Amino acid sequence: MGRAPCLAIGALIFLSACGGPVRQDAPIPEPLPKEIVKKLVTEAKSHIGEPYRFGGTTGRGWDCSGFVRTMYLRAMGARLPRSAREMYERCRPIPYFKKREGDLVFFQIRSQKPSHVGILIKNNKFIHVSISEGVIVSSLEDEYYRKYILGIRRLTPDLVAISR
Repeated sequence: MGRAPCLAIGALIFLSACGGPVRQDAPIPEPLPKEIVKKLVTEAKSHIGEPYRFGGTTGRGWDCSGFVRTMYLRAMGARLPRSAREMYERCRPIPYFKKREGDLVFFQIRSQKPSHVGILIKNNKFIHVSISEGVIVSSLEDEYYRKYILGIRRLTPDLVAISR
């Protein structure tokens, strides 16, 4: 076989391997506006010390997703899904170095699925609901949370649009 047919076959193989549709990852959503983040964080911090309660969505007792959902509803009218798993599925992944206040941090604790969620605040900290301590601020650098972190996610434009 001569050189030209070999090049033609090689080119054909190369092009056929590349012939599928080009998948473009969706762009990273913009961070929440500063005034919304300030309202969100202020509201969330005002509940520090309130107790944990399975299925709780009020100051008498919160679970992690009930707390996050209520804080976003109060701060910006956004209606997030009820469970950490559903929130994880609806929000867009963010590279760790692009995280901002107001993004959500998810964990897999004793589960194969997202089982815990918190709201990122400044200085690598997040506010969330601990079963043993209620509403608290913790550090992403804490060995326990580093062990279970699943990722950082941001509300998609359709979830943000609900509030407008």
